[in-house]
Amino acid sequence: MSVTVNLSMAVVVAALYSAGFYLLMQRSLVRILIGIVIVGHGANLLLQLAGGPPGRAPILGDAPPEQMTDPLPQAMALTAIVITFALTTFLLALAYRSWSLLGHDEVRDDVEDRRIQRLERQLAESEEDAAEEAKKAERKARRERSLRIAEKRKAEQGEEPSYEDTTRSDVDADAPVPTPPFWGSKVVKGIAVADYLALLDERATFFGQWGLRGAKKGEGPSYEELVESEGRPRLRYWIDELSTAGILQHAAVVYGYFPCVTEGNHLVVLDKEEPDSPERTRFTFPRQQKDRRLCLADFFRSREKAEQTGQVDVLPMQLVTMGQPIADYANELFAKNSYRDYLEVHGMGVQLTEALAEYFHRRIRQELLFNSGRAVAEEDPNEVTEFFKLGYRGARYSFGYGACPEIEDRAKIVDLLESERIGVELSEEYQLHPEQSTDAIIAHHPEAKYFNT
Repeated sequence: MSVTVNLSMAVVVAALYSAGFYLLMQRSLVRILIGIVIVGHGANLLLQLAGGPPGRAPILGDAPPEQMTDPLPQAMALTAIVITFALTTFLLALAYRSWSLLGHDEVRDDVEDRRIQRLERQLAESEEDAAEEAKKAERKARRERSLRIAEKRKAEQGEEPSYEDTTRSDVDADAPVPTPPFWGSKVVKGIAVADYLALLDERATFFGQWGLRGAKKGEGPSYEELVESEGRPRLRYWIDELSTAGILQHAAVVYGYFPCVTEGNHLVVLDKEEPDSPERTRFTFPRQQKDRRLCLADFFRSREKAEQTGQVDVLPMQLVTMGQPIADYANELFAKNSYRDYLEVHGMGVQLTEALAEYFHRRIRQELLFNSGRAVAEEDPNEVTEFFKLGYRGARYSFGYGACPEIEDRAKIVDLLESERIGVELSEEYQLHPEQSTDAIIAHHPEAKYFNT
């Protein structure tokens, strides 16, 4: 009977050790904690098994020595219990701290382990890099050949038109013009983060701003897995943290609608919604020298067309800001050497500003109505990801980019919208302050998309 009991205990000890070591190999601190407890129980049973058959208490004078139980395994079992309790307490504290700070209890790779993994991947990819360099050289040769052919054609066909050429492109000049709900500008404050959070571009945040990168060739978590285990939990943590601290309560917008017409490459903002109204200011845009020869002014009604129909076009503008506190919060993290937190808060601030701009651009499309009563926003896509691919009607343009490169024109938007009402000012370098602010002019034309000149 004694042999059967010992054999059963041996099987139980083996099972406990197997289950415990399996859990110890996991990334979750809770699983590691359970593994430590199971291994501890296995160690206690193993020590009891090693103690031999039961006997009398090992007290001198109470029984002959050959009838006494071996006291050493019992002492070791008590020590194992204390060690297991200490490790359990330590790991429980670690797991709680991890959940409090990160929103999960996953154990990340050691920095040195990651460095070694990167070196291994670099060695494994050296042949691929060589092949890629060969492809680049081939593409370069093809490009040079294409440039030579283009130069030859240019010589045969004559000079290309200049940026200042006013010959209109093939953009539809008869596109219907919607009616705005008001003329002038309006300030909106007290915008809840829940209103525009759904329009946050997660890929731009996690991949572009936070630098989450999935492992190649399946040698680690994929980008999608990192989004679930790190990206979204950290985003939820920061949204809760900054909302509780009142940092996100300073989001504000000033937007408006202004009557306009075009004259060649000039977009003229009028004082009133009449074709012969005095000019208030004007924007001058360059024209493509090839392709469709687009100019941003082509997406608005010409003065001639406005005089014929008696209807001017509408130029929506917007300027949004997250306020100064989120920049101050990020700078405090940087001063404390909390570089990861700084990068996350700063990057999230940038993308929340873009989400707020996207949210109010959608509101503008909802407010612009055609004569039939249909809103411009009725052409919006159902999927949020399509918003980031310009899947709606029209486009939002910021100065300093391809279609409108003159960043000095930003001063005209600031003047028209009176941005000081929401605490936004323009520096001598034509940068908006607070930093997490962005402005834009909006074209409602169905052919309006991004392009370079």
